[in-house]
Order: sequence, then structure tokens, then C-alpha cells
Amino acid sequence: MRITAPGVRNELVINDSISGTQIILYYRVPTTQERIRYSQSLFRRERNKIVYSVAEGRQHWGKELLVGFREGDFAVEDKKGKAVPYSSDPENKQYREDWKELVCTYAPDLVEFLALTVFEGATRGVNLDLVLGEEAAGTGAISDGEADEKK
Repeated sequence: MRITAPGVRNELVINDSISGTQIILYYRVPTTQERIRYSQSLFRRERNKIVYSVAEGRQHWGKELLVGFREGDFAVEDKKGKAVPYSSDPENKQYREDWKELVCTYAPDLVEFLALTVFEGATRGVNLDLVLGEEAAGTGAISDGEADEKK
């Protein structure tokens, strides 16, 4: 069930290919105005050129929406090279005030994926047979006979 109210903490489960684990990021839902500004941030004009700035836009807006992560999903190394988990929860004894900077600096792929999913993921789960029609859905491959017919 989608809760439509301010202050709701949502979860995004990500299969992280770098750590080989599932990571859960907590985020807030963007406002309508933020959705518009996100779309505008993906491109910018430089003199007479349109510049593609998708990565920067996703990093910026992913950081804006990120409100935390599941305990134990992130760690830093101590002086001996041992992984020391840290927390985004101020009530936790492992809380680090710089948790968001650490995540955004050293896991920007996850922050970008958060923005991509929240801002652009509305088409997930669409039944392509209904949208494209039965012939266009599927792999896009055609048989040799179909190719000959199209010639």
C-alpha cells in the first residue's frame, strides 16, 4: 500500500553488485515541484548546446531524498583495515554525522539508482502486451520466415 502523507519513510531494496549483498536505503517521496526540478536537472544549456547531465542530476536528487539506510549495510575501515559499521540513525551508538556524505561519495551508484527508481521508475510492472500489442511485445526477435515476408 502506498501511503500518501508527508514524513513517510520509504524503503528501496537494492542488490548491490559491489558488496554482493542487499542494501536497503530509506528515502522520502519527492514533491511535485521536486519532480519538475529533477527533470530539468538532467539537461542544461551551455551557449548553443544542450549538455547531458543525468549522472549529476541523479546524484544531487538521490542525495536530497536519502534519509537513511538499514543498520549494518555500510561500514568504514579502521586503521587496522577492519570493517566498522556505521549508522544513519542518531539514536544508534554507531551513528556518524557524516553518514550521508560517506554514502554519496563512496556509493554514488546506489544514490543514482535511488533517484532513477523514485523519479523515473513509474513504468515498472507495465504489461508490454497491453502497451505495445502482442506482436511488439517479447524479445523483438523475428523468425527467418517473418524477415522474408517483410522484404
